[in-house]
Amino acid sequence: MSKLTPFLLLSTAAAAGNLINGNWYISQSPGFDIKLTERKVVNMDPATGTCSKAARPFSGPLAPFDEDISLHFRGPLVLRQFAAYIPTPRAPKRARRNDHADFVEEQKLKRAVGDKVIATINGEEVSWTNQYDGGAPAAPAAPTMTVTAGCGPAKRAVGDMVVATINGDVVSWVNTYEGNAAPAPTQVVTVTVTVPGSCPVSVPAAPTAAPPPPAPAPPAPAPPAASAPPPAQAAPSQPAEVPATLFETPGSSVTAVGDWSQVAHFNSDEKRSSGVTFLNNRGGQGSGVWDTKFGNSLSYASADGKSGAASPELFSGNLGSGLDEIAIFSDVACEKSGDCGYSRPGAVAYKGFAGAQKAFFFEFQMPNDGTSGWNQNMPAIWALNAKVPRTQQYGTCSCWDSGCGEFDIFEVLDPGNTRCKSTVHSLVKGGSSDYFVRPTASFKKVAVIFDNNNVMIRELPGDFNFSAGISAAQITELANHGVEASSVFSFSHL
Repeated sequence: MSKLTPFLLLSTAAAAGNLINGNWYISQSPGFDIKLTERKVVNMDPATGTCSKAARPFSGPLAPFDEDISLHFRGPLVLRQFAAYIPTPRAPKRARRNDHADFVEEQKLKRAVGDKVIATINGEEVSWTNQYDGGAPAAPAAPTMTVTAGCGPAKRAVGDMVVATINGDVVSWVNTYEGNAAPAPTQVVTVTVTVPGSCPVSVPAAPTAAPPPPAPAPPAPAPPAASAPPPAQAAPSQPAEVPATLFETPGSSVTAVGDWSQVAHFNSDEKRSSGVTFLNNRGGQGSGVWDTKFGNSLSYASADGKSGAASPELFSGNLGSGLDEIAIFSDVACEKSGDCGYSRPGAVAYKGFAGAQKAFFFEFQMPNDGTSGWNQNMPAIWALNAKVPRTQQYGTCSCWDSGCGEFDIFEVLDPGNTRCKSTVHSLVKGGSSDYFVRPTASFKKVAVIFDNNNVMIRELPGDFNFSAGISAAQITELANHGVEASSVFSFSHL
């Protein structure tokens, strides 16, 4: 299924050699250098079909799976729940220096009444005149941050920790202003104090609450079917703009509950989602693009996954056949994140889920529909380096053939088979002949944990709850559960 590019071996060997029993021997070498590289796409020309690539080195024990990845699903499959977790972000603490400079730094944070204060809040620079004289905060007079132009109120609950960069200095305080907002769960919010430029802001002079994280935005792309001309209707639309998040890892606002926090969730029974975008490879149908050279790009997916859509839609949870695929990305558009790398022009492009520590939870069923045609009755769940679908998932114009990363989590390899295999396709590949039982008649819950040096797949009990937060102890317990009976395969690189 994969064409792998071998390591680049550099030696002092000469060009000539001997063929002995089917193996080439050139000359003795004092050493070898192993360089891990992928060939990333840097340009796609739809007029000529030229795909330009450049070598890009990578390193690290989990590389390239520490980069942002997207999750992909092929029918027949019913996805009841999906959730993504990352280690809970912590508010940065200022280093203490026991010298005079530290004292001076503390002092300069105070501003006299009438002084102009400049702050960066959520990425935008704002300013106001200080009206706080430094005295005890007795009954503060309704300090508020009012956001107009349809941006909604920005308030924090009492007890929330607010971290801000004001006039170049990082400061923090506990919010004590209750206002009229209903109490919310305690939350650690890391901000550089800025509000979207279109939203005028009035901010209190004394440290009060900072603006909340932006509301969840629509998710990202997934893989489509064969490249076929789009219906006449389709004028590709641009991806909807999504508010930038406060955390480096994509997703809507992260509630600091437990050691690992949920950054994305989908529940088809309850018809709700957050922090996700559903895409497929139906570019030219409502969104994205299609051309004769590269075929369909990523597009927003229709609710049933059978076609493209003009804007984000909530996935129904049901992929009826092997011709139906859908992908889950985060809710952060690449144009907002700024760190997706190259994406195919005109494609709907969203960021995946990045980091060397992340966990994905699924509840799904893989019905046997009795079909046996091409690609039929072979459901699958897999992860891709998100650079692949953002360029060309089904074709050669991506980094896939140079090993930038595919992880088949649950994959049925032939029509009607009741066994699911797990395989890694990368510069270093791995797999096992052991298998999971395909859940044809009931739902199965599964966790996939990426934790620095290891990737673990674990079946979960039926009553496992996809809660807002998971403790580090739970993650460790899941990772260690059933290790004795697990099938282990190793793959490594320098």
